[in-house]
Amino acid sequence: MPTFTSGYSTSGSGTITNAEWWLKDPQDASRNITIDVTGDTFDTETTEERASYKPLGRRTPIIVADVVRGEEFSLHLEFTTRASLDAFEVLRESQRVLLLQRGFTNDQWYIRLGATRRLSMTSHDPPLWRVTMGADEVDVP
Repeated sequence: MPTFTSGYSTSGSGTITNAEWWLKDPQDASRNITIDVTGDTFDTETTEERASYKPLGRRTPIIVADVVRGEEFSLHLEFTTRASLDAFEVLRESQRVLLLQRGFTNDQWYIRLGATRRLSMTSHDPPLWRVTMGADEVDVP
């Protein structure tokens, strides 16, 4: 845990959490928002395009493979205010490449949000908005 001190003052300590997630617009920093990724795990999936050939007279197959594809995400987000949901919708509707970043770690991906977004709202007051949607890793803009 980092400690920050300065001259002629009392000392203090603080805690910086790594759990904070950011969704950033590389073209417009004023649109950057923190997001609440729900659940205990964050799962991604990647694939490798390949074909298998089994020629006659050969015991093992021949595998021809392309590159390993980028990550595919299933995002599960929660928003506690209508303003935070609206800020997310501005990013989504921009249809831009975004940067998904996890706190003070090296975990970050340039992504394009999926075409389908599922939104549910709790009935209690104040409401909680839950968004589920896919995203795909893309090249740096």
